[in-house]
Amino acid sequence: MSKWLISFPVEGYFYEKGEYRKSGNVIFHVHRDNDPRYGERLIGSIILEQSNDGEAMDKGHDLIDDALTELTLTSGQSLRLGDNDCYITPRDEYETDVSFNSRTIHRLKAHFTGAYRIGEDDTDEILLKIKNLKQNKKIIFKISIGYYRLGVESNNPYIALSNYFSSVSTIVRDLTGYEEVRQGNLKDHMRAIVGNDLDFDLKFKDYYNSGRSASTHGHIDAMNKNVLGTVRKSSFGMKHWTRRILVDYLNQNQD
Repeated sequence: MSKWLISFPVEGYFYEKGEYRKSGNVIFHVHRDNDPRYGERLIGSIILEQSNDGEAMDKGHDLIDDALTELTLTSGQSLRLGDNDCYITPRDEYETDVSFNSRTIHRLKAHFTGAYRIGEDDTDEILLKIKNLKQNKKIIFKISIGYYRLGVESNNPYIALSNYFSSVSTIVRDLTGYEEVRQGNLKDHMRAIVGNDLDFDLKFKDYYNSGRSASTHGHIDAMNKNVLGTVRKSSFGMKHWTRRILVDYLNQNQD
């Protein structure tokens, strides 16, 4: 088994420069590529132990992509790994022991030279809470934020809205123990978290009945511009509700 430093470029939209971000064992930071076609780019990096470079790239891709899902929650932005290239460095070519603290990260390899600030002001707090989530809740949360990420990444508001409701359904199923989560179960739980929003009942009806349910069962003209605009607005509102519900689930299930 050999140790490898694996890095994949990240595509999407980012905030101003600032501190690097750490999610689990993955670091997101700036790499200034000598190739002028790439220049300065954001990459996710991890050190791991695998038998060969192919296994290291496959495993590294999966782990960095999982960490990217967590950053999608904190930022609300569509972030994805580039599929066209990968940086891979054998253990004997980087300079220090495996360490991801602020004193050694920039000495691991010359290209660890800066970072982007990714996410809202609570990014570090949320990432810490994900780390400290109860062990028996980690799989549920991973599934739920996976749906949230699919919603954020979708340009189709109908698909996005459906994924946001799937994200919340995963949480409600865990809390209630109901295999089949019904509209009333969703509404009751959502009211407890976001019910202080103005016109909650009206908004829920727009998001669920007029948006998700109506489009799923073919009750609306999905390509009508007015309808599409309304569903797009509903998708945007549901995105913010879903984030609040996910953060509440984190808060309620700290180890």
